[in-house]
Amino acid sequence: MIAVLQAQKWLATQQKQGGRWICETWQGGHEIYDVGVTALALLALQSYGNTLTYGDYQSNIQRGVNCLTTIQNKSGRFGGESGQANPFNHALATMALCEAYTYGEQPLKLVEPIQRALFYIEKSRNPYSGWRYAAVPNGNSDSVVTTWMCLALLAAKGAGFGIDENALQHADDWFMTMTGETGRVGYALGSGGGPGSLAFRYAKPFDNSKISRSISDGITAGALAVRLLQATPKDPSGQLQWKLASFYEDLQRQLAMLRKNVPKVGQVGDYHYWFWASLATHQYGDEAWSTWRSALHQVLRANQESNGLDENDRELTGSWAPDTVWAAWGGRIYTTAMATLILTTEMRYRTATERAKLVAAQ
Repeated sequence: MIAVLQAQKWLATQQKQGGRWICETWQGGHEIYDVGVTALALLALQSYGNTLTYGDYQSNIQRGVNCLTTIQNKSGRFGGESGQANPFNHALATMALCEAYTYGEQPLKLVEPIQRALFYIEKSRNPYSGWRYAAVPNGNSDSVVTTWMCLALLAAKGAGFGIDENALQHADDWFMTMTGETGRVGYALGSGGGPGSLAFRYAKPFDNSKISRSISDGITAGALAVRLLQATPKDPSGQLQWKLASFYEDLQRQLAMLRKNVPKVGQVGDYHYWFWASLATHQYGDEAWSTWRSALHQVLRANQESNGLDENDRELTGSWAPDTVWAAWGGRIYTTAMATLILTTEMRYRTATERAKLVAAQ
């Protein structure tokens, strides 16, 4: 995984003395997402060969973890006040600490910060639904925030922390509500377009990407991934059988959608979509994963910078350019961290088949 090693090296050199990564350091990005990209960079460093106690970048991870625990407030929230950036910052920071706890010999100092982070996630959840931007439930949910909050809860569950299983069930109910006849998952109710709708990206003053609209492939892939990560439907012999899943018809329509939109060299990248589609196809396995993986790796390896400097003679080697759909939000650090996480999907997550075998062995 030379591409991953080069990306980790580049990310490590971009960390600031206080342990934070800063979006605006590299072409695009905005400071309100600094907490999120700090968490993403930590996740990327931990994705292959590094923990709090092992690896070339353990000191980077230690400083990053200390940064996140320092900025967490008493309510458990990471980042600023409620707003568009906050739920993503919080979900990613929670994931980063959970993985640091899991892989770093379960340090006691992380128990309380993780528990407070989980309390904040539960407190901000809309009853019988999902999440959106508000720190206090107000009845408004959207599918994007809900997928990230679910992934944070699953990371905590995998780390051995107790979570409210009802939260995951109610999120599943939300995804069912937002799924249209074609299998496409909509963004939100009301002005969000409703079930099966396309999602329109809101313009920001700092968005100079000239990509005005992002269809909901990433939302659909995210909902599918979360549902697959929770499901291990088995036949009487104990074999995994997706045909037994309650959402099998939606699953097939959604997989077909992903197969029609595999990454291609030369297209504008949507790393949000690629991240979730990688998780979904990896969980499903078989040809869906092998086809997606082959196309994705070809594109990401072709796009990775090699032996290059920017106009200020700063090293680019190992990074990915911020010329993707969401790069205006997180810059080059976002694209590089996300590409790294995508490339290490199969190292970071067990497949549903593997999870089913573990359950059967218990």
